[in-house]
Amino acid sequence: MDSMNLTCNPELDIIFVPFSPISETDKFEVRVQIMNSGDESEIDIEIYLDEASESNLSWRGKAFAQKGRYAFAQCFPNIIGKSGQHKIMVRFSKDGKNRQTVSKEFEVRTHAQNLIEGSFIMFGPPAGRKPCSPFYNVRELTDEQWKEQIDSFNELGFKMIVPMATVQLETVLNFNDSDGDKLMKAHYPSKIYPKSGIKAHDPVKAIFETAEKNGQKILLPFGCNYRICKHRLEIMRELWGRYGHYKSFYGWYQPYEVPFHLSGELFATFLKLLEEDKKLINEISPAKPLMVSVLCGQDAINDAVSMMLSNGMCKADIITPMDMVGMTGRPEQLKINSRTFSVLRDALKTTAIHLWGNCESFDLTPTPIIPRYKNGGFDGKSGFIQQIETLRPYSEKLVTFMATGMFAKPGLEPVIGGEKAAEQYRRYKDYMQKPRPVYKNIARGHPYTKSQIPDFPDNTLRLLIDPNRYGYIPDENNSSTDGYIAGGRYGGRYVDASKIYGYILNESKKSIDIEVLFDFEAPQPIDMIRVSESPLSPHAGLGTNDPDASPDYVSVETGNTLNGMTEHGRLDAFVNGWAKILFPSTAKKRFVKLIFHKEIKANYPDGSLLLINEIEICKKYQ
Repeated sequence: MDSMNLTCNPELDIIFVPFSPISETDKFEVRVQIMNSGDESEIDIEIYLDEASESNLSWRGKAFAQKGRYAFAQCFPNIIGKSGQHKIMVRFSKDGKNRQTVSKEFEVRTHAQNLIEGSFIMFGPPAGRKPCSPFYNVRELTDEQWKEQIDSFNELGFKMIVPMATVQLETVLNFNDSDGDKLMKAHYPSKIYPKSGIKAHDPVKAIFETAEKNGQKILLPFGCNYRICKHRLEIMRELWGRYGHYKSFYGWYQPYEVPFHLSGELFATFLKLLEEDKKLINEISPAKPLMVSVLCGQDAINDAVSMMLSNGMCKADIITPMDMVGMTGRPEQLKINSRTFSVLRDALKTTAIHLWGNCESFDLTPTPIIPRYKNGGFDGKSGFIQQIETLRPYSEKLVTFMATGMFAKPGLEPVIGGEKAAEQYRRYKDYMQKPRPVYKNIARGHPYTKSQIPDFPDNTLRLLIDPNRYGYIPDENNSSTDGYIAGGRYGGRYVDASKIYGYILNESKKSIDIEVLFDFEAPQPIDMIRVSESPLSPHAGLGTNDPDASPDYVSVETGNTLNGMTEHGRLDAFVNGWAKILFPSTAKKRFVKLIFHKEIKANYPDGSLLLINEIEICKKYQ
C-alpha cells in the first residue's frame, strides 16, 4: 500500500477546539482529517503533544477512509499546567512503515481574559425587518467595504467571525409563508438560490480573504436563521466547493435557533436535524466542527434537554447559548445565566461537546435593536461587561451577537448602526486596555465543615428526591463547592437534587446561624469571596411558604489561626445572583469562615428554609 496517497495539510486539516490560544482549563480537542486518494483502507494514526515519544502520545489508532474521502481522528490532550507554546504532531501511514509526519503549533494560556474573542455578523436583513432598521445600510456594503469591516472587528480582538446566514428570506413578509423556501435568496453567487438584494457580489469570499490575512477564523452557516432551509445540505456542499480551500474556514454553523426550554420531544426533533447535518459534514470535512447557538432566555433549562445533552445525543461539537440579555431586557437575566450555564457545563462535562458563550451586545427599543443601554448599558449593574464576567467562568470562548450595527469603527464609512454603534466600539476598544480581572475559585471541590448537620433531606424527603439513595447523608459530597449552581433546571423529578439540603425555620426555631469553615492547610491568596443566591424553596410539602431560601446575610472571617480570625463584613446584597466581598489587596489566609444567618419572616409564619447554594473563594489571575 502506498502511504503517499495520503495527505494532511496542517493549516486545513488539523483543527483545535477551542482555537488557539487555549486556556489550561479548556476541554482541548484535536481534530485531524487525512485525505485518502488511493484505494480504500484503514489508516494508522498517531497524535503527539510536542514530540513523537511514548510519554507524549495523546492518541493511537486506526481510521477507515474510502477513496477520495477523509479518515478522521480526534483526541483530548491534557494541557493543565502547560501554559506556553506547543505543537501537535500527527504521524500516519497505510502500512505502518512509511509514515508521514505533520505538525501544527498552538498556544496554551493560564486563563482567558474577560474579553470577547469572536462575533456574529449580518450580510443583510430581510427587507422590512424593522428591528434591523438602524443598520439596514449594511445591505449597501461592497465586497471591499466588507473587507474593511472585518479588519475593524479584528482590531477589537474578534478572531472568530460567524455570519448569521448565507441564505436569507428576501422580505419580512415571507416569515410565515407556507412555501417560504422558494422565496429565499443567497448572499453569494449560488446555483441553488437566486442572489439576494445586497450590493456585495460575494461577501463570503471577501470575509474569507480578509480573515486569512488577519489570522481570523470563519464558522460558516449553511442556511437561514429564521426557518429551516429545505436545501441546507445542498448549500453546505456548494459552500464547501467554493470556500473549503481557505485555511480560515474553521467550521460550520447551523443557524436555526431553538430554545433550551423546549420539551424533550420537540428538542429531539432539532437533534435529528443536527444528525443529518453532521452526517454530511463527516463526509466532506469531518475535522470541521459544527456549532449551534441556542436560546437560553427562560428561567431554567428543561431537565429532559439537560439529560439529552449529558447522554451525548446532541451531535453539535460546540454549543454557544445566547445569554438573552438584549432580547429579554430583564435585569435578573444575569442571575439566570449563571444558573443555566452552570447546568450546561455540568451536563456537558463528560461529553465531547464544547461550551462557549454568546453575549448579546444590543438592546431592544420598542422596535429597533441598538447597542446596549438598559440596566447599566455598556458597564453597569447588568451591562455588557457584566455579561462577559458572568459567562466567563463557564465558557471556553466568548462571542457576541453581534458586530454588525453594534460596533462601528469611528471614521469608517458607511457607519453601520450610527453614532451609538461608534460609541460602543470606542468604549470597548478603551476597555480592552484594562479588562476586568479574572478569578480562580480555589474552593471548588474543597471539603469544609458545618456547625450543624442539615435538617433535611430526612427519610421522607429522600424518597421524594431519589428513592434509590435512601441512605444518603445530606451534603456528603461537599455540594456547596461542587461548581454547580442550583436553580438552572426544571421539569424533572431529581432536579438539582445535589443542592436540595438545608435548614428549617419555624415556631420552635425562629433564627439560625450556620458556620461553614474551610481549612486550606496553608495560607492561600484570596481576593474575592462570593456566595450564590439560593433558588426558590423546592418543596411546599415541608410546611414552609417563604419562597426565598437565601440567607439574610453571610458574615465572613479569615485567619491563619482559629483564634486569630479577622472579620471582613457581611454579604447581604445579591446582585446578578451573587453576594460578594472584594478584598482591597490580596490576603494570604489558611482559614475562611462563613456564617449564614436567617430569621423567620413575620409575613411567613408557617416557616422558612435556608438553603446553602454555591460558595466560591477566589484568587485573582495575574
